[in-house]
Amino acid sequence: MKLISAVILNQTLGQISAASESTPRDFTVLVKLVVAENMRLSNPHAQDYEKLRVDLIKQYGEEDGPEKWTIKPESPNMAEFMSEMKKLSDSEVNTKFRRIYEKELKDAPLTIAQISVLQEAGIIVPNE
Repeated sequence: MKLISAVILNQTLGQISAASESTPRDFTVLVKLVVAENMRLSNPHAQDYEKLRVDLIKQYGEEDGPEKWTIKPESPNMAEFMSEMKKLSDSEVNTKFRRIYEKELKDAPLTIAQISVLQEAGIIVPNE
């Protein structure tokens, strides 16, 4: 899985977790368990990505106030920054996420986008 996909997965799991808090009866304990475990597994990737992204902004950008760094579109460093960001985003991570069968999600109020992300990550698998 690409690092950027792990970051998107982490954000999606966060959205699902928040939804399960506001409508807890709509999510089974199994769904909550799978979401919680996969958040734990994807969190380090999201944190690594953010740290490295900020490091690249500091390397290629300029200070824009105390502890605030930016890179402007017209910066002569923008092309190199974007190239490094692409390498970062495309780097591979090897994590085995907990899976769940489609039938176990029967009434979970997931959006099409959330389902798509979970399928892409191999978390939702077809029924046997």
